[in-house]
Amino acid sequence: MHISIVDHGQANLFSIVSACNALGMETRLASSPSDFSNASGIILPGVGAFSSSMKVLEDKDLIGPLNDVVERGVPMLGICLGMQMLVDESTEFGAHAGLGCISGKTVSFEGNSDFSQNSKVVNMGWLKISTSKNDPLMAGLDGAHMYFVHSFYVKTEKENITAKSAHGGVTFPATIRHNSIRGCQFHPERSGAAGLRLLKNFNEISRSFA
Repeated sequence: MHISIVDHGQANLFSIVSACNALGMETRLASSPSDFSNASGIILPGVGAFSSSMKVLEDKDLIGPLNDVVERGVPMLGICLGMQMLVDESTEFGAHAGLGCISGKTVSFEGNSDFSQNSKVVNMGWLKISTSKNDPLMAGLDGAHMYFVHSFYVKTEKENITAKSAHGGVTFPATIRHNSIRGCQFHPERSGAAGLRLLKNFNEISRSFA
């Protein structure tokens, strides 16, 4: 059994693979439907534009297999843009459909009336996270500092939020969960020991599934 890391050409796979290897995790890159076979867990990373990343998933015929993963209860972790792709839709440069694994919408900081006009739109740097629900993924991470790079965030129901952070006066979900599907807005592969702890937690969740 292994962790499949989705290769849709819109992520820094080297950093993620290196972080996983440092923890002794067995990983494989997945760029075709057959690559999800026997996976005990899925990591969906992402940077860049929402619409182009979803288009690559569609072109590679990966949306159906990812939905099958959800149906089978295989643990999946979306990272940064990957987390935003898990929800129903995004408002980035128009309206675009997401995977719909977790109910919600991806919106911009600028569109929030509470956002401080003196703040930079791109939230880039280290922020403290506060866990708001018991989740094995977040074990030992309440109050940790994680590295963020994003100008959009997920709006979802309170029961889906497992940790929060804040930027420019806006409190937003740092991590979300629905059943076996989880997302983190920050980059664990760039968040030092705390980020490695999260990946280790995800690996243990995946091993339990296997």
